Amino acid sequence: MNFAQRSLSADPLREESHRDVMRLLAAAGQPEEALRQFREMKRLFKQELGETPSSTAQQLARQIESQVTSAPAATLPTSVPTLSRSRPEISAQSLPTGTVTFLLTDIEDSTALLERSGDTFRTALTTYHTLLRSEFRRNGGIEVKENGDSFLVAFAGASDALHCAIACQKALQSQPWPESIGSLNVRIALHTGFVELEDGEYQGVILHRAAQMLTAGHNGQILVSEATSGLLRQEMDWS
Repeated sequence: MNFAQRSLSADPLREESHRDVMRLLAAAGQPEEALRQFREMKRLFKQELGETPSSTAQQLARQIESQVTSAPAATLPTSVPTLSRSRPEISAQSLPTGTVTFLLTDIEDSTALLERSGDTFRTALTTYHTLLRSEFRRNGGIEVKENGDSFLVAFAGASDALHCAIACQKALQSQPWPESIGSLNVRIALHTGFVELEDGEYQGVILHRAAQMLTAGHNGQILVSEATSGLLRQEMDWS
């Protein structure tokens, strides 16, 4: 899954990458997320290319949609960490719009950790969720999406996002992780841009650019885009 998502982040207009992510999400018991990916592809292609997805992609979407109506997601096989896919209940009114700073996280080599440590890693993943969600709330972040080892969180202020990122890394570093896992290699990216809501969700290439930043990070790093850095200098009165 991580490889497919990174390929998509590198080229968000490559249909094959969108289809790969859709197939993996469906196989992991997340057909609704797979269909959400298809809708995002349709929106992006129309906005950026003035085109629609191919008949192959549309057929794949129909096949996945049939999973939703014919079989419960829990009966589908899982192959990636999916301890708690759902985000906390939020309303569109609570999501910041306009100039928003997004915080993204993930764990390097999470799939390998799952294969090597199994239930121990799943337990550690629960702790990871709890630690980070506590910092999101403490620093005014709104959790937009969680997918196993990754989070997408929105902040109205860039400085709040930075303070949260630092607090998250400190909390993770001070946590005594199981010996079979060692420290979790978590990276964080901050990116700011102008966004609006469409059908209650964020839309736009800004999220793809933020995801590209995240893939360039390494354990313990907090990557900050130029746009976010500029706002930080204003908000925190840096010279």
